[in-house]
Amino acid sequence: MIEKEVLNSIDYMEQNIKNDIKIEDVANHIGYSSFHYIRLFQFATKDTPWNYLRKRRLSEAAKELKRTGEKIIKVAMDYQFSSSEAFSRAFSDYFNISPSRCRKSSDHIKLFYKPKLTNITIKKRKDVFMEPIIKTLRSKKLIGMIYYGKNEEDEIATMWGRHIEKIEQLDHLVNKDVTYGFCFHTEDYKDAGNFHYLISKEVEDLTNIPMDLVGKTIPEREYAIFTHDDDPSLLGDTYQFIFGEWLQKQDFEVDEYFNMERYSPEGIEILIPLKK
Repeated sequence: MIEKEVLNSIDYMEQNIKNDIKIEDVANHIGYSSFHYIRLFQFATKDTPWNYLRKRRLSEAAKELKRTGEKIIKVAMDYQFSSSEAFSRAFSDYFNISPSRCRKSSDHIKLFYKPKLTNITIKKRKDVFMEPIIKTLRSKKLIGMIYYGKNEEDEIATMWGRHIEKIEQLDHLVNKDVTYGFCFHTEDYKDAGNFHYLISKEVEDLTNIPMDLVGKTIPEREYAIFTHDDDPSLLGDTYQFIFGEWLQKQDFEVDEYFNMERYSPEGIEILIPLKK
């Protein structure tokens, strides 16, 4: 089960909280690619693995500062911060107090603890099961507004509301009733969790792209196409099923660097590209 694998990954991070581990190491420990693990962790906990590990390290470091006389630089290095300055910045940003003041203060700070197995904040989801359609789709040209980040504050939904009207007014639309969410990743997704998301419409050509919009050509590909027939806010449940359950039982190999969502009057489809 997905929940068990996420919990196993958390246990591994806890066991290595003072060691130099990468997210790739955590993913390998539970038998996932970095890409799949990051997505599953985010869907299950509404947090990123890096953020979880950073908060736990800062919290354990704060406890150590309070109970020992270790130098701040030693504590910083023990918890895998590159310098006392980097540690102090991260500590102050998270706790709103510097490490030196925290050590001297009698005030309590709110620490981030490893969740108990019975209380872990994994989102309860409905049972999801579906079989995709495997289909080759022709090349597409998309124009839209691009987002870059972690979407921790649901910025994509906000941007969608602000800019969809402008995107709908583009010239030479192939189908004005269909909108695409084109999600793609670069290497910094593994390092920091940032990704690109293009809120877009399909167009006949990529000429005359407005200055504040972006054009992309998506080559012809074979896709596994899943229909999401529930509220858009529950889209994560379908992704969790795709990457955490369906894909683990298939011989398909997916392209880990992009996927698409297609929004139409008929509903929402998730398009997962398959490798040739």
